[in-house]
Amino acid sequence: MKSITLKGSNKLQGSVNVSGSKNAALPCISAALLTKKPVLLRNIPNISDVKMMIAILKDIGVDITYSRKTKEMRINSNDFDSELPKITSTIRGSTLLLGSILAINKEVIFYNFGGCDIGNRPIDIHLKGFRKLGVKSIKNKNKNVLESEKLKANKIKLRFPSVGATENLILIASKATGKTIIKNAAVEPEILDLINMLKKMGVTINCYLKTRQIMIKGMQNLKGVKHKIIPDRIEAGTYIIAGAITKSNIVIKSIISTYLTKFLEIIKKIGIEINVYDNKIHIFGKDNTTLNPIKVETNIYPGFPTDLQPILMTLLTQINGTSIIKENVWKDRFHHVKELKKMGAEITINKNIARIHGHTPLKGTNVICTNIRGGAALLIAAIKAKGESKLLNPKHILRGYENIFFKLKNLGVNLES
Repeated sequence: MKSITLKGSNKLQGSVNVSGSKNAALPCISAALLTKKPVLLRNIPNISDVKMMIAILKDIGVDITYSRKTKEMRINSNDFDSELPKITSTIRGSTLLLGSILAINKEVIFYNFGGCDIGNRPIDIHLKGFRKLGVKSIKNKNKNVLESEKLKANKIKLRFPSVGATENLILIASKATGKTIIKNAAVEPEILDLINMLKKMGVTINCYLKTRQIMIKGMQNLKGVKHKIIPDRIEAGTYIIAGAITKSNIVIKSIISTYLTKFLEIIKKIGIEINVYDNKIHIFGKDNTTLNPIKVETNIYPGFPTDLQPILMTLLTQINGTSIIKENVWKDRFHHVKELKKMGAEITINKNIARIHGHTPLKGTNVICTNIRGGAALLIAAIKAKGESKLLNPKHILRGYENIFFKLKNLGVNLES
């Protein structure tokens, strides 16, 4: 799919179901490698990042099947190789295989990892934590090698509550001898989902949200498990903003509203009328509603999620006054701004602070998607814009959103590939 064409100025109507979380599915898939027993994962989204993870696991010898119809994945990992293929350079989520492969094979060989173009994303926090557990790191020509004769539990304090590093350390510590304590850990809902799965497998894990500490007692023989992936809170937020920017009346279903608390606080502060239930959100769009400019900072959970920052920015271009976004997680996460400006947005960037000057009419044009969330921001802008827009490289959007173009069509968006 090289491009998507949209005719804007759409009013949306109806309801949309949120799929399983990409950011929860990938670490849970990796966790399945920790047991030789069968694992059944439900609500796995049919997205390209999941397809790439399946390809990587098949390449190293894992028995894995996936049904697009039922969204069920079955994994049997009796034996698998330690060397990851070069296609890991296309998916950042494959970093989450390091902890599991190390835990089982005592060695992992890998190339550099890919992913979204949102700035420098080293894995130094992962590696420092691994070393605390007895892992040695060596460089072998153009490959990276991690190895450990025996994993030992330890106390680890992260210099930053990295989601990926926290997940990797939970995975490897699940097989280490003794009790590992991770301090200053990330505590996102997706990490809690991973923890819940590992608990079902027999691992003793306690997560203390207020102090950001996670305690893991390793187990050598883990059980097989059936586990359902949580709904995608970022996808839910994206559809909420689509309804808000078009002043539409829509319902977003299959959510966990408590995972969206900070985001919904901002939405209400802007002045968007919503009803929030445990598993759905109803947006009431009204043409005469006055929306308010805001100041918002992204932060680690439970703060405002960085993944929704580009999408919120699109909404803010349509609100009178100047809004300010301070990006505290990924400081180069403004690559979508250049493309939004092509559509008529007035945005100024100073380091990690964006000033959005609204209300600016958006007009249809050709724009380029460079990452998942920036692409989603442009998609939302095209739905609002007057005239026709063409989104180039929409494959980035499909890395994180299951059937998004089909779902938007069902809501009334005039769209064709």
